[in-house]
Amino acid sequence: MANENNGFVAFNPQEALAEIDGAADTMAETTEAPRSLMFVLLTIVSTALALVNIVPWAVIFGIACLLIPVGLWHFLLMRKRPKKRAVLNHSGPYIVNALLLLLVTQCSRFWEPGAWWEIVAKWLVIFTLSWIAVSRMRATTIKNRIKDANEHSF
Repeated sequence: MANENNGFVAFNPQEALAEIDGAADTMAETTEAPRSLMFVLLTIVSTALALVNIVPWAVIFGIACLLIPVGLWHFLLMRKRPKKRAVLNHSGPYIVNALLLLLVTQCSRFWEPGAWWEIVAKWLVIFTLSWIAVSRMRATTIKNRIKDANEHSF
């Protein structure tokens, strides 16, 4: 009878560590820009890169001007979030994905579409490869930030 009313809950260290790990992941995730912002940014950049040398430069400039509200959105969104600690050094996968992103943007200039379906195909290729690279860069940054925080002595 004494065991039923003592009010103690069994402590499970594995559950506590899993909860702490989940909270660390959530905190590191909230310091990064949201995926919706990345999606809008990559959509605008992919559109500009797909249409370069197809439409007049005034149209490309107009599309690029859409980055101003996106930058304002990012500023207003990130000022409410916790300040992120800088990652001291980026890992190899981060650098590889950054180089992939640069390669995609540079190689897109060599592909000059002649028909509308080629423009759509170019946009899909640019957007897909850029999304893969940026998503992996974001995931690697979060992983490095958590690893750095776990190794940081207080």
